[in-house]
Amino acid sequence: MRPAVRPGPELKGNPGAVSLVAEGPDFSDLLVWQPEEVCDAAAPLVTCGNMVLQGYLALVRRSLDGGVMGYVLGDGGRLSFAGQDLVRADGTVNVSADAREVRVSGKLQTRLGDGPAPASAKVRLPAIQAQVYVDGIRTEVQPTQGLIAVGPPSNK
Repeated sequence: MRPAVRPGPELKGNPGAVSLVAEGPDFSDLLVWQPEEVCDAAAPLVTCGNMVLQGYLALVRRSLDGGVMGYVLGDGGRLSFAGQDLVRADGTVNVSADAREVRVSGKLQTRLGDGPAPASAKVRLPAIQAQVYVDGIRTEVQPTQGLIAVGPPSNK
């Protein structure tokens, strides 16, 4: 069964941003995208329904009971949903999270001809058993219901 797609809630903070909702039999996704107006500048802070985003792309997947099953943050520093922080970073990161794994990487620097910057952020695990990867390297973390700090892998 294909998900039903419709326009999302009203956005505040950037008139060029758009939102969509995709709903399936056991999930609801809220997707927000905003254009990069100034090359390499931080994205404006926007709100959309229960989402607060400082990034260029975000998706929050919820279960039928409203719990966060997973999320994506693209080139951003903050993602919150229903008053719960999912990602907090001083710089720009990319995060993909679901019940199996959380992947965090730093800002892509392709315009500079460099690889991604080292990642550093606080992220929420959608599930206690989720494995965490930072810049492609598996990182051991203590399971928690709150935010966990992850940073560049050590050279040990």
